[in-house]
Amino acid sequence: MIFLGFIKPCRKEEHKNIKPLRIVFVVLLIVNLLLIFYNSSQSAEESQGASNTIVSTIAPNVIKDYDSLTEKQQETQSKQVSNNVRNYAHTIEFVPVGLLSLLILSTYCRNFPVIA
Repeated sequence: MIFLGFIKPCRKEEHKNIKPLRIVFVVLLIVNLLLIFYNSSQSAEESQGASNTIVSTIAPNVIKDYDSLTEKQQETQSKQVSNNVRNYAHTIEFVPVGLLSLLILSTYCRNFPVIA
């Protein structure tokens, strides 16, 4: 294996302590990838329906004077909130993939900057 200069392979005795942690990270990564696959397999209508459920719950709390707005204004404001909700949902789905991948890599190398 080729490693960067500051990353050295783990010694065998270190694997005994780190193996359960590695297994947890791998399981969490697989669960997260399954969640992404499940959400990606939904139709546009199902996905939008899930977003709308969340938006209808949070819109009155995040939009100032929501109840005093007309129905058209509420709809316009809710669409803006819906875009943010969808962006945050993608972030919540994909950021753990990178973090868990980094954590898994760190269990294979000592002196890796993530886990001491």
